[in-house]
Amino acid sequence: MMIVKTGNEELDRRISGIPHPSTIIVEGDHGVGKTVFAGQIAYGFLQNNMRVVFVTTEALSYDLVVKLRGVKVDLVEAFLEGRFRVVPVNVKRFSWLSKQAEDLLSRLLEYVGGVAVDSIIVDSLSLMASYVEERALLDFIRNLRQLQDKGKTVILTVHPPTFDESLLTQVRSMVDVYFRIRAVSIGGRRLKSLERIKNTGGFVGSDVVSFDIDPALGLRVVPLSISRG
Repeated sequence: MMIVKTGNEELDRRISGIPHPSTIIVEGDHGVGKTVFAGQIAYGFLQNNMRVVFVTTEALSYDLVVKLRGVKVDLVEAFLEGRFRVVPVNVKRFSWLSKQAEDLLSRLLEYVGGVAVDSIIVDSLSLMASYVEERALLDFIRNLRQLQDKGKTVILTVHPPTFDESLLTQVRSMVDVYFRIRAVSIGGRRLKSLERIKNTGGFVGSDVVSFDIDPALGLRVVPLSISRG
């Protein structure tokens, strides 16, 4: 296992980097920066001459690239070169049934298992996961873990209601790293708190990092200590 830097110097100083290959979940409510954080991870892989596929259920290809560029995560060159591939999945057009959700997860697994990349990002898994049975979701994550044997890192973003407490315990046991991002208020400032709930692989770094997303500066780590409480 190696550590891939995100390309954000302050963030890398705090969390050390991303273990590769691995399976990672990033949990957080709408608007807390999950997509930007995932994009920053993608940037780091691309800077290390790796290839990334970004499956998005929340944007079109062009919109995603423009959004990330707007916060100083510039993936345009890699996108044009084909090293950064964006795959939009329009989940809003379904009248959701469990069978449809399971079929979509199966097709997604088939696609990411066959694509020649080093990292796979799914942003987000929430809607699809909300309509499948617990068994199907656990099988999906278990099968994704097998991609580590092929040298791939998988990052899944989810919203908090996706897993109930019993399911969350099982999911955490199956992944290598579990991040949680929350909106917090410190000294009158609205910030984000990135907390590493689970960490395997023995790499070093802070368990809690505060940050802000500034259009002029991008993802900016704020030197404030946030306790777990």
